[in-house]
Amino acid sequence: MKKQSSSIKKGIICCLSLFCSLSIQAQKLGDYIEIDSVPAFIFYIDNTGKHGLAMSMPAVYSDMLKKIDKYVKKGLIDKRQAELSKKGNVIDIKNYEESGMLKPKNKQKLFENLIPKLTEKGEENAAIIEAYCKEQNILMQEHFPWEYWASQLGQGWFIPGDYELTLFAQFYSGGIGKDYHMGISFLTKRGKELSNNTRVQDALTSVTSKGGLISSTAKYADCGFRTLHRIQKTMPKLTYWFELLDNLNGAYKELNVQTCAIHKF
Repeated sequence: MKKQSSSIKKGIICCLSLFCSLSIQAQKLGDYIEIDSVPAFIFYIDNTGKHGLAMSMPAVYSDMLKKIDKYVKKGLIDKRQAELSKKGNVIDIKNYEESGMLKPKNKQKLFENLIPKLTEKGEENAAIIEAYCKEQNILMQEHFPWEYWASQLGQGWFIPGDYELTLFAQFYSGGIGKDYHMGISFLTKRGKELSNNTRVQDALTSVTSKGGLISSTAKYADCGFRTLHRIQKTMPKLTYWFELLDNLNGAYKELNVQTCAIHKF
């Protein structure tokens, strides 16, 4: 009887292991996924087919809180995002602006000693920026609100660097630069082609159309962080492509840019 019970247990364990294995292998690009209860989607899978990178839904900014329920009804923000935001996990860009951090001279002072330490990878930059804040005795929440927001999502979340944003561009359109240009019909259909989940489709529309995505990589101190931005050309026909830019919209790019966090799985 004990042998039979043991065999049954082994069979159950084998079935569960197989199910988990199949679940991992079944994950595909564009799938909706939750990590630490944070809604996200898969945009990169490595050669094993079991591991990759997920991108969170776009962050909520403090000036959006008054209308957050309307954003939920419109499908621009899901309920989980709204709950996190109402608990205080928002990017306070207004405070950043009022503190003068948008001014090139203040950026220069903040970034000049940080830039030599930064890399192309967001996970490395997250640790570097945290250490830099401690070293300079400054608050991450006030000086690097994007990184602070990502850190509050849970362990392992970070703002993408140029490396991760390049992978995202490859996922969306094939790569960065004019060689990977997109027409208007491509853009209107792309979200549904990449995912069958409406939340993911809405997120893709948002991050590829409104000010681009902020990077944790920086090349020039007076410009601050770089952005992955959608370039538009109207002649001879309407065409779009992605570029990594250093100085989008002058000193005010931070007011328009979208912010998403990345997590490995």
